[in-house]
Amino acid sequence: MKKRKALSAISLVAALTLAGCSAPSQEPSGEAAPSSSSSLTTSAPATGRDSAFSPLTSVVDFWKKYPEIADARSKTGMLLINEKGTRTEKFVLSDAEAKESVMVVLICDSESNYKVTLGNGANPKLAETSGGSCGGPMINTYTTAPHDSSKSNTVPDFIQVEVPSGVNFYVTAFGVDGT
Repeated sequence: MKKRKALSAISLVAALTLAGCSAPSQEPSGEAAPSSSSSLTTSAPATGRDSAFSPLTSVVDFWKKYPEIADARSKTGMLLINEKGTRTEKFVLSDAEAKESVMVVLICDSESNYKVTLGNGANPKLAETSGGSCGGPMINTYTTAPHDSSKSNTVPDFIQVEVPSGVNFYVTAFGVDGT
């Protein structure tokens, strides 16, 4: 089984494609907010809890194991959070002002709908993304529009993750330069 999972994970390199992510609901900087994705497709869709990321692992650990497929910004960015959760949880996002943008990666232990919201006290919905599969067969990244660090109301200070009941996840955020 370990050999099969290793082969499945290595096959992730085979098909790089863009995955859809929604644009932020509001543009803090007034500039267009491109979202970017590093999507890696496995040879077959995950079923139940048997995904390429099963047992549940964070993208930090996954990219350490497979550095050749790691998003380049994760190597130069600043790790802001790497938290395990379930269902709907909100996490404090410290030090986001140290970089221009926030890159978020969500990995679930099963293919599930998800919604990720970044916000602060002044604006609880600075940026938002959602989709139909946070558990594979792809790793999707979402990067916020650049924020103005001199204006605290444009800098996210929390991330909220919403997934269905019974779904476990890892949410990872990196402070990155650019989008």
